[in-house]
Amino acid sequence: MSDRPTETEADVDRYLQEGNTEAAVKALYALVIEHVRGGAFSKAEALRDRLYAVDAMALTEIIKAGEAIEEAKRAGMSRDLLVAWKDLYRTLSSEEANALYYAQKSETFEPGQRIFRQGETHSRMYFIEEGQGSLSFRRENRDILLCTIVPGDVVNADAFFSNTICTFCFSAVSALKAHALDQDVLTAWEKSFPALEGKLLGYCSTKRKKAESPETANRRQAARRKHSTAVYFRLMNASGEAFGNTFNGSLIDISTHGLSYSLKIAARSNARMLLGRALELKVPLPATDAVVSGTVVAVHHLPFDDYSVHVRFHKVIREDSIKLPASAQ
Repeated sequence: MSDRPTETEADVDRYLQEGNTEAAVKALYALVIEHVRGGAFSKAEALRDRLYAVDAMALTEIIKAGEAIEEAKRAGMSRDLLVAWKDLYRTLSSEEANALYYAQKSETFEPGQRIFRQGETHSRMYFIEEGQGSLSFRRENRDILLCTIVPGDVVNADAFFSNTICTFCFSAVSALKAHALDQDVLTAWEKSFPALEGKLLGYCSTKRKKAESPETANRRQAARRKHSTAVYFRLMNASGEAFGNTFNGSLIDISTHGLSYSLKIAARSNARMLLGRALELKVPLPATDAVVSGTVVAVHHLPFDDYSVHVRFHKVIREDSIKLPASAQ
């Protein structure tokens, strides 16, 4: 018996040219089922979308095609993996579980391999399945161990959800197996699975190790002072020269090592583009109008399309330049 599908996409095109929509619908449905049986889920989903475009009223075929895809995906899931992450998957609908499971990429790392370094932009999140790893923080040319990573841990959730430069190093201690999730899936899920990001964030928040908590991960070197004033900034090029338009945000707090300010940003992708960029900033402070430069190390989402932008200065500024006047303290 031939493995060749009974219908092809060329047949679909021919039926449509002939004006035979009913035959095109049947051929597309047959192709969906053929690709589902072969495990080609992405192709099956593309054909299902085309089926909807050809005839949005072919509800029987559209629904049955969708159900066939979802059922085959569920059947193809690793039982062991579902048990290992049962506390996460039990919060998800069948469609959300499929979306999360098939978005992950299996990765293995050799003992001693550095997966990412402190200060890098690395937004991939890791679900640890086998082996051991370590989180460490580099200061004054020495590595400080924060904690050991074991199966069941989730690593790098902050950078995955919040657009932040890595605040620690992640290395494999033994042979390490993990399931990785790229940040791009968040955009893909926005319309199809709008609740999935929140559920995943909630789970990761409960799994976050103390070493990755905001209090520990920031490891601030100087106390921050709250100020309420505008911040004016421009992008800087590779030569350290400011260029382009001047934008403004609202200062949240400032220290001798950095500052944060709020800014309205319409799209998540635009927020990501700020990460790692060098800025020239003008901050009208009580003591002086400070003009400084720094690098964006984090961009966190706030309600109503506002974001907090966190900048580390290229040079430490004077303590007396950021003090509030006595009357304002």
